[in-house]
Amino acid sequence: MDIAIIQKKATRLGQKAKVFLALAKSGYDWQPEVDLHIFSEQQFDERLKGGDLFAREVKKGKILYQAEE
Repeated sequence: MDIAIIQKKATRLGQKAKVFLALAKSGYDWQPEVDLHIFSEQQFDERLKGGDLFAREVKKGKILYQAEE
């Protein structure tokens, strides 16, 4: 399963590890295995404009959580 995180700021060092730790603490059983992708809004928009297939599929996907601004 692919999970894409699109955020306002650039990715920080260790951010993926923190997300995996949060999943583990929440009791996620790793079935299906998670493939995590973290993008800034700018990076994601650039990939969309460039015709990136993965970014286009993410755009069609389901939003699981959206933070309030």
